[in-house]
Amino acid sequence: MDTFLLRKKPSFQEKTRFLPPIQMKVANSGYLTAFRRIRLSRLEKKMAIHQFEPSVYYTALGTYEPVLRIESGDTVVTTTVDNSGRDANDQAVTRGGNPQTGPFYIEGAASGDTLAVHFDRVVPNRRIGRTATVVAPNVLDPYYVATNLPKGGTAEWEIDVDKWTATLISPKTRLGELCLPLEPMVGCFGVAA
Repeated sequence: MDTFLLRKKPSFQEKTRFLPPIQMKVANSGYLTAFRRIRLSRLEKKMAIHQFEPSVYYTALGTYEPVLRIESGDTVVTTTVDNSGRDANDQAVTRGGNPQTGPFYIEGAASGDTLAVHFDRVVPNRRIGRTATVVAPNVLDPYYVATNLPKGGTAEWEIDVDKWTATLISPKTRLGELCLPLEPMVGCFGVAA
């Protein structure tokens, strides 16, 4: 599950005071420390933790209705699908093309505000992962692509979150068993204007 912590920077007109780092436990996934300017009244209000199960995904940034409204400082615990639209059970639940979870609406955020998003934890949610077997042609020199790029395919990896590794299952290579450390990443992420 991915954890998204969304906060909005207060406007200049809001009375603020610089406070020392805040340390909080977030969804049993470790501690998150944040340096912020926060209205003193926000400290009196407990920040909410939202458990969000997505049912709709978008593959483009656009003017979509928010799937959840949250306050500045709230935490959203949610899941994502992979770039081809497959969920934690490896079932296609949406079309591919880097589907995104959201959008989330932050109450009180206004155009021109600074939005700080902290990913407390990004963890693979299934045992099998897939990648292309060659680099995407759009990131290489066109001459090189036309003359040297081998034919592509799909590779499958076995994900072990306990060992924090990914081991190549297929295709078989001359390297033998290829096992790499996990480095999860956020593929696509956007904010509204």
